[in-house]
Formats: sequence, structure tokens, C-alpha cells
Amino acid sequence: MRIRILNNTSLGAWLRFLLVVVLLAAKAFLFDRMVDLDLYVSSALAYFKWAAAVILALSVMWTPKRWPVFALLGLTDLWIIAQIIYYRVNHLFITWHLFTLTGNMEGFWSSIIPYCDTSLLLFPLLTCAAAVCFLWKAAPFRWWETLIAFLIGATISLSGSYLRWHYHKPFINGAPFSWEWINPCTIPQTFSVSESENERKATHYIHHRSILAYPLFMATDCIRYYAERTSPSALTEAEQAELAKLVTPQLPPAKPQGHLVILLLESFESWVLDAMDLNGDPVCPAMKEYIASRPVLYARDLLTQIQYGMSGDGQLIVNTGLYPIKEGVACIDYDYCTYPNIAHFYPRSAIVNPCRNVWNQRRMATVYSYQELIEPDTDNRFAWNDSIVIDHMIQTLDTATAPCCMMGISINGHLPFDSSPDPIELPDSIPAIIQNYLRTAHYTDRQVGRFLAWADTAEVMRNSTIAITGDHRIFTYDMSDEVREYGLRADLPFGTGQAGCPFILTAPCVDTTIYIPQAKQSDIYPTVLHAIGQQHCFWKGMGHDLINQPCYADDNYALRTSLADKLIRSNWFASPDLPHYIAHAGGSVRRYRYSNSLEAVRNTLEHGIDCIELDLSVTLDGQLVAWHDWNFEWTEAPTHDRFMAQKIYGLFTPVDFPRMDSILASNPQLTLVTDKISDPAVIDQWLGRYKNRVWVECFSDGDYWTLQKMGYHVLASRVPPAKTDQPAAVRNYAFDYRLCPDLSQCDGDCFALFGGEISRHDADSLFATDPRIRLVYIDFYE
Repeated sequence: MRIRILNNTSLGAWLRFLLVVVLLAAKAFLFDRMVDLDLYVSSALAYFKWAAAVILALSVMWTPKRWPVFALLGLTDLWIIAQIIYYRVNHLFITWHLFTLTGNMEGFWSSIIPYCDTSLLLFPLLTCAAAVCFLWKAAPFRWWETLIAFLIGATISLSGSYLRWHYHKPFINGAPFSWEWINPCTIPQTFSVSESENERKATHYIHHRSILAYPLFMATDCIRYYAERTSPSALTEAEQAELAKLVTPQLPPAKPQGHLVILLLESFESWVLDAMDLNGDPVCPAMKEYIASRPVLYARDLLTQIQYGMSGDGQLIVNTGLYPIKEGVACIDYDYCTYPNIAHFYPRSAIVNPCRNVWNQRRMATVYSYQELIEPDTDNRFAWNDSIVIDHMIQTLDTATAPCCMMGISINGHLPFDSSPDPIELPDSIPAIIQNYLRTAHYTDRQVGRFLAWADTAEVMRNSTIAITGDHRIFTYDMSDEVREYGLRADLPFGTGQAGCPFILTAPCVDTTIYIPQAKQSDIYPTVLHAIGQQHCFWKGMGHDLINQPCYADDNYALRTSLADKLIRSNWFASPDLPHYIAHAGGSVRRYRYSNSLEAVRNTLEHGIDCIELDLSVTLDGQLVAWHDWNFEWTEAPTHDRFMAQKIYGLFTPVDFPRMDSILASNPQLTLVTDKISDPAVIDQWLGRYKNRVWVECFSDGDYWTLQKMGYHVLASRVPPAKTDQPAAVRNYAFDYRLCPDLSQCDGDCFALFGGEISRHDADSLFATDPRIRLVYIDFYE
């Protein structure tokens, strides 16, 4: 006989409901234990877990069918296991934004293997136990059967909770059901990393509350993420003041001092340089000898800029001097950004990337102003090992005819450390995963040493700069009990989460060894700028120049982190608020238009217009000057001297490249739009140093895409009827308004209008006709 309560619902169903609640809550508490979130034992948040479990259980108990229950428990298991693995690997929970990046992890799924252990089976075993109870009979449960199942589940849950509390009782104050929060600093030292690390863990836990409620918070993260993408928050007064310290006037750039080589070593931690094998020989002899045998700047421990210190973060910090955004490697999703960077100083630059189609590298190479991406033609993760990366670097540098910037990215140090390990003998007391790591480090060191030996004798590398650093740490205190205990026993920094990455710099300006015990990854960028003679750069990053200031105190880390977030999200360096007016041919002067003269440029600047278009031509003797075309007045190209000796309209001073260079250098706010010449080689030869402040109007498909890949802003000129060789899908167009008043012909996202003796008043009227019009060439503004 069935006992029915509350709207004809059987007691058995209610007891099954209670069983589901207990199972979900038990899994939530078990999740905390597995990711070492022992900051709270039985705080108020424990009751939140129970409430979340009740809500989730109610969502499936409305139906007499049992498959929704099994689906809920199974999906919960998958969700929890994924979160545990991701937290062990990256020290953070999976956010909505990280889901959007999974497509960039091609070939790296094997990296999670070291973090999988038998403890993860507890979750599906609990689900299987519940399934046995639910399927004991096809008919609805009798109350006594469900009660037995409930008592079993409750006993397991309460016993586990009691044992968990009892284990930590010596380290905490409070009863098992205390409402008091446990101070993170009271966690036993064996599980503590640092106050800041514990604060970070506590912040994550408080933010996400419970693994059961986490999908709700992920949904809010999704909304917040897209809100930040579309409308980045404004800078606070404190951030504006800090930014004013970091941005200085742009001075004329100097010629880079030789070649710049950056070796970004995957997962390379600093303690490895002191590690010894079974015979007492160093694991990394090449780098140790390099440090000892010449003047170098050696920063032993660079603290990773956790945000989360992953590979994408390492490239962002090295190339731009910016802290990564809060989602860590999510910086690679901002592939539309423009940054001041190291590579744009060089006439040639390249990245050697060993893994094709990983971490959005193709687009990010352009974002960081590298002209060339050298990578395999296959998607196999280990198509290129570190030896092949070094081979390509040597080959490229050996054929360089001018100073170039080269970044080589290693790969063998990536988890699970099973590619091309070197057979060195190591003590049996070292855990297997660390042995494999040391062998791959030894292999990588051997390849780096081969490059350094070549650089010592290569004529092309005279007066060069070489920077070697790890991109992020790899071993964390909660990776596994075995690894953590070994780290503590051997007094290695990863035992307490303090591991950093080394930074080794050799350059002509480093004439004596500089040893720095600890610094930050953000210090790489300003230090390298100094090493290549670019102290003039208006943006020196958020770190410190270690050559000038090897010891310092940084009290503004939190402020600079929030500032970096906003600079990246808003694409601040690209000046997203494009100037509405472009002064056509230098702008008007004394009602003369189209003069390209020095007086016109000065008059334009005095009127507050910071975007000037100049028509470019090359003289008979190969000098760049501002002139529309020679048959405009000359029958053929004159020499430079003849051009400069003649007054324009008999009144105005002509402009050659030295005068352009002086104007750009003394007006850092100025944007230059070029016309007539769009040959990438010519543009880069003369204007490469001002790449971030130059828009090039292009006339062919090839020039457009080449210049875009080189990091220039480009406009595709369309003077109807449209030329057949124009690119079919480009972002920016330039239209001649006299010939094409019908703007529907433009399918670009943003375009400029020119022609027709347009005044500033005319431009203001045109802006209202189509929201895509961002730029108008104006001839008169007096």
C-alpha cells in the first residue's frame, strides 16, 4: 500500500528526492576537498550548498520518470571532474570565456593526463550507487526501501564531512557547524603557498560559491564578458594618473642595435637551472655556463603575472609590456588590438611557432607586429620539436641582411613531458613526472646551447641582443600529493607555490653581470627596449627597466592590473576614436588646397586636426617627398634638390622625408594617411618606425593584405567603377564622394570619403548619412 502526501505524491518519491539532495551536496563537499578548497569547513556557505542541491533536485523530481535523475547526476559528474582537472592544471575554474577558447587547444588534450587519478572515480561511483537504489524495482519505491538508501547516503556523506573536519581540527578554531569563516592563513603550512595565493583561492571560492551553483555564475560571467567587450569601463582618476606615468612623449626612434632574439621556453622554471642529475652534473649545463662565462643580466625568479601565467600571457607580456587580462590566456581573443611592441622597430621580424593552429598564433603574430610566421604545414602537435625551432631560427637569422627581431617558441616542455626526453640519470626518489620534466628541460637546454654556440661565432649576430625566459611556471602545490610532498622535502619552490621563471639577457649595453633574485615578467619589455636602444619609446610597459633599476618596490600592482585590463579591452593603443577629419593633401592654407606643403601641415595642426593626408612620390634620385604626381607640374620626376628648391604655388615650402620625420616625431598625437604610394617595401622603408600611426591607402589586393599582415592600418581605395583586383572582404574603404554619392555600394565595416572640396561643415553633414562613415577628407576648415 502506498502512502501519498502533498498532491498525491508518494512518500517514496520524496525520499528519492532527499537521496538526490544528499548525493549532490556530498559531491559538492567532495569537490572542495579534491581541489584543496579547505578554507571553509562548515561555514554559512555549507548551507548554501544544501540549498543549491535542493533546487537542482527539485528540477528533476517533478516527473515520475527516472532518466532525468540519472542525467542530472551524470552531467554533474562530468561538470565536477572537468572543473577539478582544470583547476589542478591552471589554478582556476572554467569560466564562460575559457569555453570560448577551447578551439585553440588543438593537439594539447594529452596535457590533462597527469592530473587524472582514481579519486575522480568517486563521483561516478556515487552515481552508480544511486542508480542501483533507483532501479531496485521498476515500480515506485516503497518508503522503507528509500529510507534505507537515504540512511546509507546520509551516513556516507556525514562520515566524510566529519573526517574532513577532524583532519583539520588541529589547525582551526570552531565547531563543526560554526558560522565563522576560517582564516586562510591558519591552513597548515604544508598546504599554504602564500597569503596572496590563499587570498586568490578564497576570492574564487567566494565568487563561485558552490560547484552546484556554478552554472548560474557562469551565465552571469557570460553576460559580463560581452558587456565588457562592447562597452569597456572608463578609467578611474587613479588609473588615469598611473597611465600618465607610463606614457611619455614620443621621441625620434633610433636604429635598433643589431638583431633581437627572444627564446620563450615552455614551462621552464628557474629551479631547474640548479638541478643536478645522479652524477652531480647540472641538468641545464648550457644555460648555466652561459650565465657564468659572460656579462649577463640574470633575473633568477620572474614572478608570472598571474592573471594565470599561461603561454598566451607570456607572449603578451614579452611583446607589449602589459599584464594579461583577468581571464588569463583570454588575451588571445583580443586579436583586433594594436599594441606598441618590440618587433615594429625592425625592418624584418618573425615568430617561429612549432604548433600550427594553436592559441590563435597566426592572428597574434600580426597583433604583435611580426611580419612573418614560420610554422609547420601540419596540425600535429609535435610536428616541430625544439631542435627544429632552433634550426629555423638559425636559418632565418643567417640570411638576414638587416637587423631583425626573431621570437622562437619552444614546445618540448609542455605537459605531459613525453616528447624527445634526454636519457639522463636521476635519483629514484624523484617522482616520475618530475623526472620526465627534467629530461625535457635537459633536452631544451641542449638546443638553446646549440643556438648560443652558433650566435657566439656568427658574424650576423654581432652587436645582437638575446633574451631567454620561461613563459610560465608548471608545478603547483596542488598538482598532486606526490609532487607537493617531494617539493617540500627537497626544499624546491614549487612545494609552496613560489616557483618563478628565469630571465637571461645579453646585450652590448650589459657590460657587467647583473644578478637580480626576484622580478616580474612585466619587467622583460622595458629591459629589452633598453637593450636595443629604444628608450625613446613612448610606452615602456608596466614593469621596470632592470638594467637601470635592478631593485625596486612595486606598490601599484593591483592598480596596474585593472588598468591593463581596460587598455586591452578598449584597444586603447589603437586610438579607437578615429579622427573624424583627415586634412586632404596636408590641408588648406590661405584658401589654397592640395599643396602638400609645410605651411599647410602647420596650419592644420594649429586648427586641432591630428590626422593629415599626404600624397607621396619618389624623386629621380630615390628620395621620398610629398607630391601628388609629377605630371601635375613636372613632365618627369625631378631630382630631390630641384624639387626642394621650387616653391609650391610660388608661395609654400615643399616637404621631403626629413621634414615628415620631424613633424611626426614632434607631434606624437599625429596620424598620417598616405596616398599614391602603397608599395609595402617603400612604405616600410620610410615609415616603418611610425607603423602604429600610419594609415595607407591601397590600390591593389596584394598591397592591402601584405600591409595588413605587416601591422599597418589600411584603406582599400575604391573609385567607381570598382577595380576588379580590389579585395572582396576588407574592413576599411576609401570612396571618392564626387563619383560615388551612393554609399550603398560599400560593403565595408568602416569607410572614408574624399573629393569635392569638402569643408568641415560638409563633413559633419556626411557623418549623419551613414553610421559607417568614420573619416572624411576635408579641404577647408578656416
